[in-house]
Amino acid sequence: MTVDQEPIAKGFLNFTPQHLGEGPVTGAEIVDGRYVARAVPLGKVRVRFLAPKQTGRMITLPDGNTKVPEIVDIIPENYRAGIEIDVTGDNDQQNFDLVSESNPRQEATR
Repeated sequence: MTVDQEPIAKGFLNFTPQHLGEGPVTGAEIVDGRYVARAVPLGKVRVRFLAPKQTGRMITLPDGNTKVPEIVDIIPENYRAGIEIDVTGDNDQQNFDLVSESNPRQEATR
């Protein structure tokens, strides 16, 4: 799994069936651009991604006193609602190469 050709260091993804009762919601942890998801439901599913990353900056909370590390989601905005794929069961190595809208020369592959 990559964002703009860079492997996602840490994150999560989940597979949700498009219709209730067509299988379980299945999730997996992403580590160094790789994931292993078990029991992914067959058929049309929505895949959602989350990849939090510390920016190295500290931010002040609304109380004005507490400082915490700033954390952002590196998943491009155009993928935050997820993407739909059709899981047929004959591809056990589904890769996701996500591309930022600001990087138009690249194309997302699934």
